Amino acid sequence: MNKYNIIGHIKKMKSKSQVKKVSLKDKIRLSHLGLKAQGSVPWTKDETDTFLSLYLELSNKKTKSSKTIFERIAARLNSNFHKGKKVRTARSVSVHKYNLTNSRYSMRGLKTKYKNHPFFLEAPNVKSLIHNNYSEQIVDMYKVLKTKEEITKELNLTKKHKIALSTAKSYITDTLNKLIPKRQMKVLLKKHLSEAAKKRNAIYGLPKISDALRKASAERMKNMSSEQRTALSHLGIIAKGQVPWLDKETNLFLKMCTQKKYQNKNQSGTNRPDHKLIAEVLNSRFHEGKEIRTPRSLTVKKDNLKKKRV
Repeated sequence: MNKYNIIGHIKKMKSKSQVKKVSLKDKIRLSHLGLKAQGSVPWTKDETDTFLSLYLELSNKKTKSSKTIFERIAARLNSNFHKGKKVRTARSVSVHKYNLTNSRYSMRGLKTKYKNHPFFLEAPNVKSLIHNNYSEQIVDMYKVLKTKEEITKELNLTKKHKIALSTAKSYITDTLNKLIPKRQMKVLLKKHLSEAAKKRNAIYGLPKISDALRKASAERMKNMSSEQRTALSHLGIIAKGQVPWLDKETNLFLKMCTQKKYQNKNQSGTNRPDHKLIAEVLNSRFHEGKEIRTPRSLTVKKDNLKKKRV
């Protein structure tokens, strides 16, 4: 079946039962056509094999972070399979790793192809392990108003299963949602929030600003000019240990977002601002090369500017 026949065949299909009739080879060809249409380069079997072996090799070595592993893998794949062109990036390699470990990816047959590979043998489903082994303990501890962080520490989930605290907390949330009914969960959440407020008040004391003072400050803010409000907000930002944005810096940031030399193409082929490069320029021009602006802070600034316009 050639590529045109595949597309015609897929267009005629109306139900999931008809989709199942398409052979695995045709599904892979069709997905590759879709990737090429987006301007992306599909992963071949040889490239995936090399990626898996490199990941196993580099993950056993001590490195600063997982990001450096993906960068090194991307560089090696580009030199071996793409004549040195920047086809694979750290981001695309990490996405491919997620796709390979994700159960939905089995529809393309890659999970079954590589099921005996050490990568999958060494990566058991931690989520199901936690649910099967600790579900009763998790529910009992949560009902006694223990936080998810406290549950994680008591059960020693991070060290036992080599996962981050945030990951362990999300797995605990999934287990609780499966085992506790919705109504009961709402009641427990309210109890947890009130318990958290008590703990906060015990450490920092009761909130000092009363409702009357809040209303008075809100009325006073209404009478202030925009310049006075800006100066006041700058004082608040400085009090947090942060650096406020000047008008010159904001204008330059918005200008650079529209310039092609400060943009890069994403997977879909559209131009997007390169926040990492823009942050470097802003830091060198306004902050003596210190790392004040980061890609994350630029994204937040952009969102805040959009909200103001609305």
